[in-house]
Amino acid sequence: MIFRYVKIKTPDGELIRLPAIPIRLTCNKQHQDVYALIDSGAELSVFNSSIAKTLKIEVTKGQALSLSGLVGGSVPGYLHQLNLLMQGLPSVDLLVAFTETDDPGMPILGQRGFFDNFQIRFQRYKDLIEIFPKSTSA
Repeated sequence: MIFRYVKIKTPDGELIRLPAIPIRLTCNKQHQDVYALIDSGAELSVFNSSIAKTLKIEVTKGQALSLSGLVGGSVPGYLHQLNLLMQGLPSVDLLVAFTETDDPGMPILGQRGFFDNFQIRFQRYKDLIEIFPKSTSA
């Protein structure tokens, strides 16, 4: 499946391009559609407390861990299982971290779980991201 980079205006007015894709998250018979940043430098996928609330996830009931690099230090995170669906691709169950705050502002799709299940090809020079199930070749 091919996705285009998303153009976002920063608070200081600069227009930037990000490898962000539309996804559907499902947990506890609830779902939320969001754009998530594909981050090859992130070990885990990380979502904020607003998403947890929509999905009826009690954040602090998950396994606790420390998330670093998110906001210049470390913040507590809590692991929870959810289902992720992208248009045109099979859904996957992922173990992800939730924070108790509004950080990260944009959900992050990281190595564990997401990159484990998909082949991802960044083509920034074309503003494209190609994503394939790991079982198929591009």
